[in-house]
Amino acid sequence: ALYGSRAKDGVIMITTKTGGTGKGIGVSYTISMANQNPLDFTDFQYEYGQGENGVRPTSPNPTSGQWSFGERFEPGLTQVLFDGIEIPYVPVYDNIKKFYRQGLDITNSISLSGNGENGGFNLSLSNLESTGITPNNKFERINVSLAGNYNLTEKLSFATSINYSNELNINPPNVGQQDNTISVSLYNLANSMPLDLLDANKFDENGNEYVYSRFRNRTNPYFTLSEQFNTIRRDRIFGNASLKYNFLPWLFVQARVGQDYWSRDQEYNGFPTGQAAIGPAPEGFVNGSYTQEVRRFRETNIDFLFSADTDLSDDFGLAVLFGGNRLYRRADLNRVNVTDFVIRDLYTVQNGRVKDPIYNLSERAVNSLYGSADLSFKETLYLTGTLRNDWFSTLSPANRSILYPSLSASYVFSNNLNSDWLSFGKLRAAYAEVGSDTDVPPYSNTLFYNINANFFANSNGQLQPVAGPNTNTLPNTNLKPARVTETELGLDIRMFKSRVNLDLSVYRKSTFDQIIPAQISNTSGFVSTLINSGESRSDGVEALLTLVPVKNDNFQWDITLNNSYNKTKVISLLS
Repeated sequence: ALYGSRAKDGVIMITTKTGGTGKGIGVSYTISMANQNPLDFTDFQYEYGQGENGVRPTSPNPTSGQWSFGERFEPGLTQVLFDGIEIPYVPVYDNIKKFYRQGLDITNSISLSGNGENGGFNLSLSNLESTGITPNNKFERINVSLAGNYNLTEKLSFATSINYSNELNINPPNVGQQDNTISVSLYNLANSMPLDLLDANKFDENGNEYVYSRFRNRTNPYFTLSEQFNTIRRDRIFGNASLKYNFLPWLFVQARVGQDYWSRDQEYNGFPTGQAAIGPAPEGFVNGSYTQEVRRFRETNIDFLFSADTDLSDDFGLAVLFGGNRLYRRADLNRVNVTDFVIRDLYTVQNGRVKDPIYNLSERAVNSLYGSADLSFKETLYLTGTLRNDWFSTLSPANRSILYPSLSASYVFSNNLNSDWLSFGKLRAAYAEVGSDTDVPPYSNTLFYNINANFFANSNGQLQPVAGPNTNTLPNTNLKPARVTETELGLDIRMFKSRVNLDLSVYRKSTFDQIIPAQISNTSGFVSTLINSGESRSDGVEALLTLVPVKNDNFQWDITLNNSYNKTKVISLLS
């Protein structure tokens, strides 16, 4: 609950390096390599070959190139392929492994760290070069990070962290189910279709794809490799800076600002392939499509925090904190798709006859106040309570505020036992609530109108409305945040000097007021509206077993086994 709506599904804490613990300068260099190999566990049959209804193809016309429902393989039989060539009617094994290649990842990293009396720093640089298993796929990434801290005075300290990454992804694998993807084409190949013939027959006499099957929605995978491209460039920079003032050894205040910004530029083309084709181009133009897309994202967080941690007596300890957060998030999308080219194989926006531009802006903000108190007794009993209030910009003013608590308790029972085999043992119990607006699109509580891009007349010269609603979803000003509650019981035991460790937990997680679209009558002028409705409940068990069979000053071997069980039940739905 302390982390708010972004933690409704859990929290992963990541701590970055800020510098060494000893004085001086340190340098380290590492290199790592990893191989990639295609794995295919499909149990293909190799008893019957290409064909249909038990008949193998004996002329180019019925050749499908896809189905393996022909005659049984027998010595001396032949088959006629798409180009009229007659070849032996024999099974072709491992087409998928033959098409793909062995991939290789190489990562080089170097870091420089230093530490002095008043602060330290850590600077690192890494480079990843990856060749994927798809023959035309390549990925490159450069990371630079700098983190440091410095004591400005005896009580005032400064810390900062900044990270930059640059990525280039050339032809990432398309794992979709579209007909013209490489994976679909390979998996649908007949088991008697030789790959080398497909590679040698990518183009017809006009430079178009040589369609090897009467099913024209099946693309030659080698034609896809040769003619289709998809390039993605991504830059990201994120970091934070903080000031911390220690009033007393047990009392401090901290202010922090952080930002995460990334940009993503993508360009890709599409080509016509039979039934999967874009509509035919007008006379004098070349069919196909080209898309340019630019995405920008920025998230800014501003925090303040007061914290106190002190011993009330020899037995009791108390830690309290109070803080606030301002989150602002903005996403921009610019995309233009063009079709019908003047010049063949020139993929630019200017070369397209039809241009379809899109711009989208999305903003959301969350203001938060939170606090917690942690009471301990003899480092054996612990009781923690938290309270948080969020205000969501995506909801109407009357419903955008939600207050939610959490309460947890734990008992370290090993402190009261004198056991040689038990190193540590703890029982824990917790209850938490959290609110969320993640399923609410920005601006969805207000009705806006769009100016028609084609002004007063459409392409046929007919008059049409100048403006209209920008959505088919009716705004709902009564929408409330969704709520999630979770109860958990846990056991953590470490035995035989922490050689055998078990972490076991059981939980129940319930979700209320889920934000879902509901269909409404079309006579309203809309198709749907967002409402709060439904309840679901998840019951589960999680277990983590860690074994340390070997442990000495120079070597440690850990074996980790984990298992989980979860059952989700829908309690109620929209009536």
